[in-house]
Amino acid sequence: MQSFPPTTHSVPESFLSKFGNYITAVLSGFDRIRFRGVLRMLFKPLEMDFYLSRCGVLIKDFKAFAEELTGRVKAAAYQAACAAGRPVQYLADSQLSKEELARQIAQRDGIAEGLIVLFGAVEPCSSFSVRGDRANRKIHLVLEQRKCTHLYHYYMHREFGLMHVRVQSWFPFTVTICLNGRNWLARQMDQAGIDYRQCENCFLKLSDPVAAQALMNQQFLRHGLSSFQCSDVLRFLGKNRPEVFCGELTGTLKHRPEGLRLKHTVNGNSLKIYDKEAQVLRVETTINRPRDFRVYRPTRDDPNQGMKWQELRYGVADLYRRAEVSHRANARYLEALASVTGRTPLHQEALGVCQALSVEHHRYRALNPWSLADGKLLELINRGEFKLRGLRNRDLRVLLFASAKDKKLQRRQAAAITRRIALLRAHGLLRKAGATHCYHLTKKGQRIVTALLAARNADVDALTKMAA
Repeated sequence: MQSFPPTTHSVPESFLSKFGNYITAVLSGFDRIRFRGVLRMLFKPLEMDFYLSRCGVLIKDFKAFAEELTGRVKAAAYQAACAAGRPVQYLADSQLSKEELARQIAQRDGIAEGLIVLFGAVEPCSSFSVRGDRANRKIHLVLEQRKCTHLYHYYMHREFGLMHVRVQSWFPFTVTICLNGRNWLARQMDQAGIDYRQCENCFLKLSDPVAAQALMNQQFLRHGLSSFQCSDVLRFLGKNRPEVFCGELTGTLKHRPEGLRLKHTVNGNSLKIYDKEAQVLRVETTINRPRDFRVYRPTRDDPNQGMKWQELRYGVADLYRRAEVSHRANARYLEALASVTGRTPLHQEALGVCQALSVEHHRYRALNPWSLADGKLLELINRGEFKLRGLRNRDLRVLLFASAKDKKLQRRQAAAITRRIALLRAHGLLRKAGATHCYHLTKKGQRIVTALLAARNADVDALTKMAA
């Protein structure tokens, strides 16, 4: 059976209990959704060679062949815009917001439905080039990063509101359709007679938040059903093998005219928190590389359709899982926010973990957060990239030990990490995630670890003032 995201908001009770007096309404759902359409065979050089052969085109003539097709694609787009009486505009400045510009043109020309404008812009893409091989004196096609013109068709859709279709004008002619969940919701609320005040991509006021959330939940449900027919602040998401992770991990804090934004990214995926118009606290998960996640689905090559955890796909079929992952990411961050406040004395929180205990006749030592080893261990399990998909033995092994090629040494390191994880589980700081090898901080663990790390990093002057 397919599962869907919860029909209620994703705000945890721990956050509501601390900050509920400041919250008037909660709204969760899709922000922007991108659907990418590709011809799979045109993404493989060997398949592309076969395609050219069927078309009777030699590799040396690929450029002329591609230019002719590109010309036809552009001509068709220009003719459609001309027939609709809409402008065609080339954008040389990559810093311009195409969406805002399209919105201004729609407002200026009173476009309530249909094509608004056709933009052209040169942007990076994956495409084919002809390269020579000196060793065998042959030429061949390679798929590489290059630039070409992309055509942005901006529409005002009757149901979805402002949206666009992006067409790559060179092989393999990738097409991307982008919908805005907030614009979609605005159209739904218009039809339902719900009053609202919208600023850019944020609702500052809703006359009926419950009804608005119900409409947004329908967006999840609709995509889930159509797919099968029968969730800037915490760094998260390591690769499947963190020891060979070569992606970029960054964190930024920006002061913008409308407020603050804190964003952390890992390998193209991000989680951020920011305020809008000093009225709305917004937590947002953006998934650009879904393969860093897992989805429980049938295997393609299994005739019995056995279920197992596999890579999350780019396609619509796994969209429900993207929503579920995003919900959980947002909830975990809000729980972490709630854990940094409280009036319980630190010694009460730390009492349990700072003394030895026995679990099932096995004795576990006390934790000493002020020691170098235990302090570093607590810092590692509290890292942002583990907030969503959890941490594994090999994650901690890479962070705690130097890389080792000797298999025997690797096994000893893994065993040492196993003992550390068992210690943290015995103290109730970690829990195992189902039938996996991943572990998450418990709610108790999140609260205690946050408090202990805050005390560990506090300076003497600050603590003296607090105690005075």
